[in-house]
Amino acid sequence: MIDSRTEPNLMKVNDPNSNPRLPFKTFNHIGSFLLILLSIFATTAAVGSQGVSTEKEYSDAIASYAALIGFEPMHGNVKDSLQLIKYVEDGKVTKEYFVSFGANGCIESMKLQNTHAGEASVNLKKRKNKMTSFHGKAEEEYFDLDADCKIVKNIKTNEEYIYESNLISEVRKNGEIVKSFKFNSKNELIEVTQYAPYEYVQKLEYLKSKNTTTGIVTSVRMGGSSANEEASCFDFDANRNPSYCDVTRNINSENKNIKYMYENNYY
Repeated sequence: MIDSRTEPNLMKVNDPNSNPRLPFKTFNHIGSFLLILLSIFATTAAVGSQGVSTEKEYSDAIASYAALIGFEPMHGNVKDSLQLIKYVEDGKVTKEYFVSFGANGCIESMKLQNTHAGEASVNLKKRKNKMTSFHGKAEEEYFDLDADCKIVKNIKTNEEYIYESNLISEVRKNGEIVKSFKFNSKNELIEVTQYAPYEYVQKLEYLKSKNTTTGIVTSVRMGGSSANEEASCFDFDANRNPSYCDVTRNINSENKNIKYMYENNYY
């Protein structure tokens, strides 16, 4: 159980206009792979026992929300999820997520703070077919939802979200593809390719032993450089979601130890 009282800045909400592209995975131009790795692992950490069947690990909606927004997909009928990413060495939180869903799986609210983006944070709530930001009494529309609760447009950036077989497939701006996503038959994210404003390719490998997922390896290639991280998750609940994951990240031959912590409530 994560006690939010131990995190003084947990769910701190500032002006979302300080980074109008949030909460989708967007980064400043970077000389390392830190932010890319921070975003990618967060979409893949829920691992646990699974049979030999080809049943989907995650619903289409959860898999797509997680890939777009950058949080971990969850098993089960999740009511809300609190997710923290910390450096082990100094205990500093680098990302904080809180997402909530209706009983039908439709996203209802999200809060995100990314300390690597100048303390920018966002607080969005669903209002009819829009995700709307709140800052005091001010309100601003951020995203359009369709009748099936898919996020189909970023109003702030004029980006459109294209789906294939009910899964997020592409992000387009002015008709051009700026990012694409690939999933396997279990709705596990296996590849993300970004074309603009800078290019990179992320690939994910799920490590399994006797039909049980034991870890995840994430690799990132940008130009002629690469980085990777490996995660092992522990203390699974009845819905096969972990309480925490230990991560070793390697960038430029330097290792960093990171901990991902989760608290989920269910219907």
